[in-house]
Amino acid sequence: MIMRYLNRIFSIVWIMTISCLSINVSAKDTTGDDVFAKVKKVHIRSCDRSYEKSVPKIYLGQRLYFEVLDLEKSSKPRTNITITLKTSSNQTAIVKLWVTERIGLFHGTIKTVVLLNGKAPKRSLGLAYGDTVTIQYSYGGNTSQYEIKVHPGANGTVEAFNKRYINFEMAVSTKCMVVESYIELAKKYRLLKRNDLTRSRISSSRKLLEKTIRDYPNNKYNLWTDYLEASLMLEQANDAVDKKEKERFYEKAYARFDQIVKTDPDSDFAPRAQYKKALIFEKREQINEALLCYARLSYHYPNHELLAESFARLGQLFWMHAKRFRKKSLNPKVDEFKAAQYEKIAKEGYMMSAKFFEYHAKRFPKHQLAGKTSVLSGQAYMQAEMFDEAIATFIEAIKKNAGNDKLVSEAMYWLGDSYLKNDDETKAWRILKKLTWEYPSNKWLRPMYIR
Repeated sequence: MIMRYLNRIFSIVWIMTISCLSINVSAKDTTGDDVFAKVKKVHIRSCDRSYEKSVPKIYLGQRLYFEVLDLEKSSKPRTNITITLKTSSNQTAIVKLWVTERIGLFHGTIKTVVLLNGKAPKRSLGLAYGDTVTIQYSYGGNTSQYEIKVHPGANGTVEAFNKRYINFEMAVSTKCMVVESYIELAKKYRLLKRNDLTRSRISSSRKLLEKTIRDYPNNKYNLWTDYLEASLMLEQANDAVDKKEKERFYEKAYARFDQIVKTDPDSDFAPRAQYKKALIFEKREQINEALLCYARLSYHYPNHELLAESFARLGQLFWMHAKRFRKKSLNPKVDEFKAAQYEKIAKEGYMMSAKFFEYHAKRFPKHQLAGKTSVLSGQAYMQAEMFDEAIATFIEAIKKNAGNDKLVSEAMYWLGDSYLKNDDETKAWRILKKLTWEYPSNKWLRPMYIR
């Protein structure tokens, strides 16, 4: 049944129009002419991992990152284009580029390996030292090209070791776990309002992560380091005071998380990145987009551990969505017809909130929020003026949370309130009187006596 409500999300949530991106990039094609002078609507370049800097030369073994700006292509989600890579050592590869949050902007990547016996593994490009890679993109009968050079040597460095690991895998995984620990410490310090320690931990984690990426490039932990880098950007956004700087960090973090989801959707980090995308939309107060991200997480990763958090947040977001329209409906300046429409939307939002809270409590009974969501579900039904459902939900919540005085007393108070609003004063009196007997020192006695 919950899937039916997930489908409703896709029908009621819209994605806001995304602003167009303007990029100034200079590149020469194989004839030496300026590519962009000839083709004004298509830009091609090779970038670093953050897609911020152009990379005209690479070292063999580095991953290639591509960016194509084609304003005439569709920017619908999951839209992709293909580019062809040709090397001077007669190797060819086809790479898919996926649309980003920017209109007409596509990103993609491919791993480079040493060319052995004239063959390269799947999903990789075989190169030799000193090779030239030509990127070709065809559109509307035209073809645009861009060249990348491969350095004739390696980029190795000599450095004294102060720690020794059995192998590089243990080294990378250990350092990544330390970075994660620093990030969690930064979050705790932020809650304690120790901004100096928060910045210090974020700075330490960034330095360690940059050193790890530099010392151990192009290994199976790259996705982990990408995820940590995006997480650090999100933390920097949370700490930023200037609004423009905060928005800039949010955009960078979202782009990196989005790239992880699109390039490696089956990895362990894809659902975590999808969850962080939704959090970013929440921070930016873009509720509709956040709803869509949580819905996609629930749909594509139905058994992931973050699913419980997602359903709780879906319920919370629908509550906020409904509250916003309820406020509009009560505005005396709004005409009667629009007020009725706003109120209808508000009730539907509260009903959806109740359904998600209810599903969370039933599907994840051992989750730390299960007791709270069972009570919130009843409150959402009350806001939707579905008092019979609210009464049944509160009665169930009282049974399931037996032993938790705080939640039981709260559920009993709202159960009595639901009876009153449902014109059943006798049952309301009984349950509220029982509340005074069984929980004489709880915070709900004062509002009950006022009632």
